[in-house]
Amino acid sequence: MGDCCVFIFTETWLQENIADSAIQLDGLTSFRADRDTSLSDKTRRGGLCVYVNREWCANAAVAMRHCSPLIEVLSVKCRPFYLPREYSCVMVIGVYLPPSSNANQVLAKLYEIVSKLETAHPEAFFIIAGDFNHANLKEAALNGDSINLEEYTDSVTSYISKCIEDVTASKDITTRANQKPWMLREVRKLLKIRNAAFRSGDKASLRVARVNLPRAVRRAKRDYGQRINEHFNSTRDTRRMWQGILISGNNESAYREEVKRLSDWCRDNNLSLNVDKTKEIIVDFRRTHPAHLPLSINGSAVEIVRSTKFLGVHITEELTWTDNTTSLTKKAQQRLHFLRRLKRASLHPSILITFYKGTTESVLTSCITTWYGNCNAFDRKRLQRIVKTAENIIGVPLPSLQDIFHKRSVRRACNIVQDPSHPSHRLFSLLPSKRRFCSIRARSARLRDNFYPQAAGTLPPRIFQH
Repeated sequence: MGDCCVFIFTETWLQENIADSAIQLDGLTSFRADRDTSLSDKTRRGGLCVYVNREWCANAAVAMRHCSPLIEVLSVKCRPFYLPREYSCVMVIGVYLPPSSNANQVLAKLYEIVSKLETAHPEAFFIIAGDFNHANLKEAALNGDSINLEEYTDSVTSYISKCIEDVTASKDITTRANQKPWMLREVRKLLKIRNAAFRSGDKASLRVARVNLPRAVRRAKRDYGQRINEHFNSTRDTRRMWQGILISGNNESAYREEVKRLSDWCRDNNLSLNVDKTKEIIVDFRRTHPAHLPLSINGSAVEIVRSTKFLGVHITEELTWTDNTTSLTKKAQQRLHFLRRLKRASLHPSILITFYKGTTESVLTSCITTWYGNCNAFDRKRLQRIVKTAENIIGVPLPSLQDIFHKRSVRRACNIVQDPSHPSHRLFSLLPSKRRFCSIRARSARLRDNFYPQAAGTLPPRIFQH
């Protein structure tokens, strides 16, 4: 009994002269609803009783009691110690349906009672159990043959809107031309000359300035792109690829100097860094980890964390993706509930596929080219299990996550190859045979399973013909 959270008893035959202390059990809280003979039109005693394990929930109360010739109901509202965030409480409903009652009338009454409780507690998790005799409880969920499509649609759209409002924040960001990284002193000087010529009305100087400024902008963009590409010139040496970006030889001076320059730039431009929201992750795969002093911004230490969330992706110090897949799995499973409700409404499979792609597949494939290649087999099976569940609900085959990952990786790599200004453009170079791309040398499975090595091995060389 200690492993059970809730016990529901029907036909208890309890009376008013039986005290609660007489039926109290150790470690359990009792809630009773004795049969009222005047309301039930029955001479024999019946009634319901619900026991709640105090180790599971210490905050429980009766939400509703109902007694009639058709049905007896006892509802207990529970707030357990551990409850998923999407639920506000657990509503335990004990039901007794007399064998002599009409099944259709009983189920209609049960549907009415449960609907009132759902209206009063829209975010509750409902558990309905008891003695239903000859009645079919599944019919009560749909109230016979009547289906309100508007109700289903409103519930889905309202839940999606609530999720968006809970996890996103609206902010207006104004980006000006002088904030670009390639806006150097020469470009700013020519910009001032053009503005001065325009204000003074000197048409000859303005004509010359309008010619020189675009040239300087193109030259500054080209020089900036070349400086970025210097770290990615060699596709055979991965250490050279990240030289100047990672810390080597326990020398953190360049890293800390870069943070200091960022802090100074923000101060000079009337901006301030929120140190409380700034986090630092230390990625170190050496066997011995030396002591690492925290960063200091404006005299305040930056918190060192093991994982953080960036653009919707959970990043850990081990560069593993179990935390990320766990979060995606939880979100996707919540969306499947509404897919099932739409399926019960007998909607066409094409509508269900559109809803699945917009609410579930979009969650599972968020930034998939970044993390899916390094996922372990267990995490991939968890994600693919959700796709299989959606297939069973809709009744049509759906694309696997592996196919989606391959398709998006090829599409992303094609965009990089066709954009010479991209910092990773030089990572994709053809072999002398012109039949395939040069493979990137990788000393670890972590890098070998990354996006760039896999894309270089699967990218078709014909894209260079465009």
